[in-house]
Amino acid sequence: MDEQKPSIDFTFLDSMLRVSKGNPKFVTVSVGRFLKSVDQYNSEIQEFRQTEDREALKQKSHKFISSCSVVGAMHIIDICHLLSRKSDDQDKKAIEVWLDDLNTEIAKVTEILNDYLSKLTATA
Repeated sequence: MDEQKPSIDFTFLDSMLRVSKGNPKFVTVSVGRFLKSVDQYNSEIQEFRQTEDREALKQKSHKFISSCSVVGAMHIIDICHLLSRKSDDQDKKAIEVWLDDLNTEIAKVTEILNDYLSKLTATA
């Protein structure tokens, strides 16, 4: 990855608020769904460490991208693009570095989104 994108592009969340006419419920539900599903997605992607199934890794990484797009998790999207498009060209060690990066980024995004939800619901 050349230039790292931000963990969260808040324009996505701001757009959701605009579409919902300032009603935070739509945003809290959407972000809440992401937060509830992120561990499952990550667990499925991390299975590569045991199975070394590159095809499953590509499919599961690609599937995660759409969920990340809803909340603007841009850096996770970049990592998933690498995993889904370039994993055939890499050795296992390189892929494991991306998987480690994914774990780190998911922890950051989860913290950022939980903080965002706290502030959003406090002002509602």
